[in-house]
Parts: sequence; structure tokens; C-alpha cells
Amino acid sequence: MLKLLKDLPLSKRKAHYICAVALADAEGLLGVVEGRCSGVIGFALKGSRGFGYDPLFVIPRYNKTFAQLGEKIKHKMSHRYHALTKAKKIIQKYIEKD
Repeated sequence: MLKLLKDLPLSKRKAHYICAVALADAEGLLGVVEGRCSGVIGFALKGSRGFGYDPLFVIPRYNKTFAQLGEKIKHKMSHRYHALTKAKKIIQKYIEKD
């Protein structure tokens, strides 16, 4: 990826992690939600925590990659956290209706 993006400035390196969650019961679909985390692709691998693209995925607010951020910060802003928080609301409504 770094080779493909080598000539692009930071302003053209926008990226997003996206997580989609679909919930269903025996009668069908209850809902589909999406969580998103926005960042940019950095110029070099940084950090040792995480996996996949985490060492390249820079969060501008912290000026650090996902692989440099601590677990607590990373998980509160992650695409999975946002999607599962939304999914939890669907599950709670489903439970309350019974």
C-alpha cells in the first residue's frame, strides 16, 4: 500500500475503518447498523499494537496510528465499538418487546 500511495500528499490519504453488524432472529432481520472510524494512511509503519493496517492508520486527533494508541483509547473510537453500541440498542429494544 505504501508503494501505491508514495506520491500522494496526506490530504489525499483519507481512509475509514467500517464495521457492519446485522441482527436477526428466527423471524427475520431486526436491523443493520454501521460503525465508522475515520483517519488517514500514514507514510510509514508506526507502533506495535494492533494488526492489519493499524500501524498505517493515523487518527489525526492524536497524530498517532491505531498501533500506537493504547487499547482504551483505540477501542472507544473504533468502528467496531460504534457498530456494536448501535447493535446493543437494537438488542435492548428486542428484549423489551418480549
